[in-house]
Amino acid sequence: MRQYKMSELTEKQIKLLDLLEEDEKLQFYTFERIEGLKWFDELQKRGFLDPERNPEPVPGDKEGFYSIPTWDVLKYLLKTSSQLSEAENDEYIGKYLDFIKAVTLETYEKVPLKRNFRTWWYFAQILSNIPPLYIKKEFIEEIISKWFEDTFDNGLIVDELGNNLLINLIDSDRKDTAHSLFELLVEIKANEESKYQAEKFSFLGDDYQVKKVLENNLEDLAKLGLDAVKTLETKLDFIFDKSDEDLYSNIWRPAIEDHEQNEVGFQKAKNLLIASIRDFLTELLESGDVEKVKKHIDALFESERITFKRIAIHQVTQNWDQLHELTHKFLQEDYFNYKYQHEVYRFLQEHFSDLEEDSQNNVIDIISSIDDYTDDEYKLEQIAYNKIKWLSAIKDSNNSDAARLYKECYEVLGKEPSHPDFSSYMESGFVEDKSPISAQDLITYEAKKLVELLNEFEEDKRNWKGPNKRGLANELFKSIKSNPNKFTSNLDDIIKLKDLYLSQLIKAFSSLWNEEMTYNLKKSLNACLQITETRTDLYEKGHSITIRAICKYITEGTKSDDHAFQEDLLPIIDDTLDNLLTNIDTEDDENLSTSDEVNRAINNNKGHAVEALINYSLRKCRLEDKSKGNHREAWDDLKSYYNAELANLENNNFEFHALITRYLPNVIYLSEDWVEKNLDKIFSTANEVNWKAAINGYSYSKYLHSIFEYLVEANHFTKALDEEKLKFESKKRLLEFAGLNYFRAEESDAISSLIKRWNDEELAKLTWFIWTLREKLDDELKAKVLELWDTLYEKLQDKPLKKTLSNLNYWATYLEGINDKSEQYLLQSAPFACLNYNAPYLVEELSRLVNENPDSIAKIYISMLSNCTPDYDKEHIKHIVQVLKESGYNEKVEQINEHYLSKKRDFIATHLEKINDRKL
Repeated sequence: MRQYKMSELTEKQIKLLDLLEEDEKLQFYTFERIEGLKWFDELQKRGFLDPERNPEPVPGDKEGFYSIPTWDVLKYLLKTSSQLSEAENDEYIGKYLDFIKAVTLETYEKVPLKRNFRTWWYFAQILSNIPPLYIKKEFIEEIISKWFEDTFDNGLIVDELGNNLLINLIDSDRKDTAHSLFELLVEIKANEESKYQAEKFSFLGDDYQVKKVLENNLEDLAKLGLDAVKTLETKLDFIFDKSDEDLYSNIWRPAIEDHEQNEVGFQKAKNLLIASIRDFLTELLESGDVEKVKKHIDALFESERITFKRIAIHQVTQNWDQLHELTHKFLQEDYFNYKYQHEVYRFLQEHFSDLEEDSQNNVIDIISSIDDYTDDEYKLEQIAYNKIKWLSAIKDSNNSDAARLYKECYEVLGKEPSHPDFSSYMESGFVEDKSPISAQDLITYEAKKLVELLNEFEEDKRNWKGPNKRGLANELFKSIKSNPNKFTSNLDDIIKLKDLYLSQLIKAFSSLWNEEMTYNLKKSLNACLQITETRTDLYEKGHSITIRAICKYITEGTKSDDHAFQEDLLPIIDDTLDNLLTNIDTEDDENLSTSDEVNRAINNNKGHAVEALINYSLRKCRLEDKSKGNHREAWDDLKSYYNAELANLENNNFEFHALITRYLPNVIYLSEDWVEKNLDKIFSTANEVNWKAAINGYSYSKYLHSIFEYLVEANHFTKALDEEKLKFESKKRLLEFAGLNYFRAEESDAISSLIKRWNDEELAKLTWFIWTLREKLDDELKAKVLELWDTLYEKLQDKPLKKTLSNLNYWATYLEGINDKSEQYLLQSAPFACLNYNAPYLVEELSRLVNENPDSIAKIYISMLSNCTPDYDKEHIKHIVQVLKESGYNEKVEQINEHYLSKKRDFIATHLEKINDRKL
């Protein structure tokens, strides 16, 4: 490749540089396209490479957040740096290195706020294209090291330096320089301000990228030899010097090999250093000077560090053929303890049989001499335990003494310890519920004995995997299902069961019902009645699972006529519900005023009872409708329950208020007249918790015109919007109802009140919801949308609301074309299109409308660019630009293109090149 000279720049190219000096917007577009070293000197001469041009981080909208811009000229420099490997371009290598040095030093010594990790990343990529001969150790120590001081991310830098530049240096046999870079990549920093022990130490570079470099390039990095291993050991030793981590390495690193017990994600630097030392030594034993490596591992046994000794033991275990002569270093009494437990255990497990007889006997003697215990009462057991955990590793060898000792210890303990290779072992997951007695055996017990057995059962708290009460309850459930009549025939005894077990009786009945199995339904319902009459202690508990099961059983048997309790059984249910509603108190605690009452109601016993009442009422009225054509008598029997719930409005009764409004359409079926007469009570403000529950419940219902009109007229609508403790979803639903009301009412007071309030959040949600109705509105209703838009437009002129204006861009879908009025609408709203990410939808609508309305669309699009730069969907944007270009709006097109170039987006410029069939 020939060397380019400045004289080879054409007159046109010189003029282009003049233009770049005049208009910075063109730099992004141009520097992506020019290439060749012929540009370098003139760019430097004109100041494009001045260090002060390195852009600094730009503060974001939120405090503490920044965006990191790209220095555009670096794209040219990176692309052209591939030519530096050609011999005739040597002089430019020095120029590149001087440029990188100048920018780095200027930034870190004079303008610290301009630390731009994207610049360093480009520099790292450029260095990977420079022949390794020219990369000096001093350059790494004085220049590259400074990039790691960056306040922001350095992951890209680590990735490039470690996976490319470092490997280039190693492959070129520049090991001294390579080692300097390697040392920088694994440098450790102490994070003394961190509150978490696991984060006290980290790599100077990004932990994840350092991990990838070390793991993905092991074979190449091992060419650095033992010097690299010693560097890694020095970094780990630095951590140990600053902490007591080495003393407890068996806790945070239970196994030197990769193992599920190692929580490497929480101790990244330490764990990665251990794994790297381990893997480098293994690789060197396979490809390096074995005697030197062996000598190094031997020296690890002389270290004061427990962790280094553990690594050494691991190496002997994994590389027996090369390192078996080192076994005497750790087959000593001092190593048979929890600190080295896993590594010594694994060695014995894999190589005890390979040991000479004397060494085997030595191991047996060490284990035999163990006499550690902490409790006189359990002295024999503890000593046996401390021996058997080692003996379990060698029990299958041919050593008779090992087998004899193991048997003696086993006879004392009765079992072998689980996970004897670890001093501590962590397990997670679900604990399986187990029962001490099977369902088949439970059914053989006489009722009184069964109740006594179940009620007196206690779990062994020391055995978390042993039988428990839930497991016993599950088996009881199975036995009841297999023979329900046995239990319903002995109710006087059975209902004395504790709550957990008694609930299984009702759950079993409910399961039999849902599976449409044959059983004595009447006896099961009488059981529910008897429990609600006699077990008053269950009401005191507040959250009795038996009471809940009864309510759900009633609901399951009444909610559908396709599979429902027969009519002659309803009186039993009536009496049961009477007991439930009379005795269950409303849930009452300090969090009620801030909670979701509906969610709490459907999950507590009072709420379950109310749901059972509503389903029972519907079942009873449907039956009477079928037989008499109306359900007046049925309602007369039922309304006393509902009246009683509304009798004392000042007391908390949020479950009833939440659920009566949630199921308001169903309650209107029961008695529309009752609902109309009691709306003031249902939505009474005498108790704020009840009122809020009623509003929340209503928000789960469907739009009911008369009810919503009442809420607006009685000021509940505006009160709800003002209520800080009312959940967001409820307010949103009320605003949606206001939107529906606008299309139903001749004059919507709800919309009028919203306009009077002029709240941005409220009107933004309203305008968005009206857009969601676009597929459901006929032409007449669409015209009403434009009427409302006109009303909003006039007021927005004086009192702009940003979120509302942004969402009004959605309404472009209601425009068939652009007239003077709709042009003004969109000119008003378009500048806010990027707020709430609404610009893509407006762009799509403008693309739809541009063919017939290019003049208006050009104005609207440019007005949108005053506050944002949409880039999706690019095809829609290119379509708009192309139509404008073809329609003769060249100045508007150039204005749009220049705006995008100023924001470093060149897809419009590229598209215009294709249109004009021209290139730079």
